[in-house]
Amino acid sequence: MKKSAKRLLGVVFTLALMTIFACGAFAAKPAVELTDVYFTVDAFDGVSPTVCFRNNSNKTIKYVTFTLVPLNAVGDRTSCTISGRSAVTAQVVGPIAPTRFDRTVANTVTSPASMGDFGPFQAQQQLATNYYFGAEERNGHRIFLDKDGNAYYVDSYTPSSVLSVIDHSKTLGQLDSTTYLTDDELQNAIYDAAVEWDCLWYNSTIDEIAVTKADIIYMDGSKESVNQKALYSGHFRSDPTNQPYYVLTSKYAPVYDYQYYKEHNADLAALFGDNQWKYLEHFVNSGMKEGRQGSSTFSLAAYKANNPDLVAAFGEDNQKYYEHYISSGKAEGRKAS
Repeated sequence: MKKSAKRLLGVVFTLALMTIFACGAFAAKPAVELTDVYFTVDAFDGVSPTVCFRNNSNKTIKYVTFTLVPLNAVGDRTSCTISGRSAVTAQVVGPIAPTRFDRTVANTVTSPASMGDFGPFQAQQQLATNYYFGAEERNGHRIFLDKDGNAYYVDSYTPSSVLSVIDHSKTLGQLDSTTYLTDDELQNAIYDAAVEWDCLWYNSTIDEIAVTKADIIYMDGSKESVNQKALYSGHFRSDPTNQPYYVLTSKYAPVYDYQYYKEHNADLAALFGDNQWKYLEHFVNSGMKEGRQGSSTFSLAAYKANNPDLVAAFGEDNQKYYEHYISSGKAEGRKAS
């Protein structure tokens, strides 16, 4: 190869690397990352903030000091009406180990059959480490494992309008908002560190607490600071990816039945065994697109054959046929089997 050609390839390769780095493809997570910040107010307008965070580093933290700033309803800084101070530094004493989801189970609670059939939640596995998932500007919710080892939490702030589709006789109202977490959420959005400081300010107009900096000292003596932008860069107050389990089972009931899907998809049965969540997750994310039959009452082939108007509209987009039957086809009395 000529030198000029080699030189050109070298330039192209260098530019490609620069582009990748500029796009942040290899950007590291901040050492400390916030998942939620909230506060309570007592009868004397004393404001007590709680900071929920992750240790994304590979080292154990000895101390982390947060700089907290109170804001009013229009986003401006405010201050304590007694001391006059605004920004406050608040320290957390470790050791704070790196946040890594550990599936070690400490205890299993099994609901007696007399209480009803709770499906995958018949046995609740409590983890040795308490992990939480913060959602919708609320205090986080503790994470458990179902009988098959899938991670979930109960989102007590799920709007009632979302839960209205559930047949409450099957859940007794106790599991309506049980929501499974994705692998990405388990790796990047859960937290196991939350600290509250009592009455840092007295002011009835405080509407939000901003964390502007985190100064970290590790057990090995090294130090690091994380700025405000980086602290809020990840899954701060992130909404769950999945809808509650019983919302999904109710929504897809016209086209999906767990037992049928398991019995008629041997390849999935070999992978999932009796894991109810994995079958539903597969059907919602992949099964409909692949045209798999999930129920004796709905056949994609039959729905296409009996409804040429839908074929003209949807073509080969399999998922749209399932969605149409759920939203209107069944109510219209269209033939689906």
